[in-house]
Amino acid sequence: MEVVPQSSKLSAPVVLLVDDLPEYRRVLARVLRVDNGLEVLECGSGLAALTILSSCPVDLVVADECMPQMSGSTLLHIIGQRWPRTRRLLVSAHTTGELVAGSPYRVIDKALAGWLVTETIDDLARQKP
Repeated sequence: MEVVPQSSKLSAPVVLLVDDLPEYRRVLARVLRVDNGLEVLECGSGLAALTILSSCPVDLVVADECMPQMSGSTLLHIIGQRWPRTRRLLVSAHTTGELVAGSPYRVIDKALAGWLVTETIDDLARQKP
């Protein structure tokens, strides 16, 4: 059995998944944790995400566009104002050309999110905030 040094765990990027569908969050979180070794936090609303961000540093927020009370775009905009160094990624089951073209954030189709989120994390890690 391989033991991972504590410092390795601390250096893993922290990803916050925000989606009102718990089944989707659970599957994507598992892919990111198990297959990619990322630390993953989960919540079901924009308000819950803001609470988590107030108490915990997060490297990347992956938010669903269509959620009750607060859209993913609105959430990512607020995060950009309060925590400008936090990377932001929008996912949607309805990635229309209008959504993609009109969004200031990278938009990923939910069906492809597992491996695209990982690829995007790598891309974002190479960029300056």
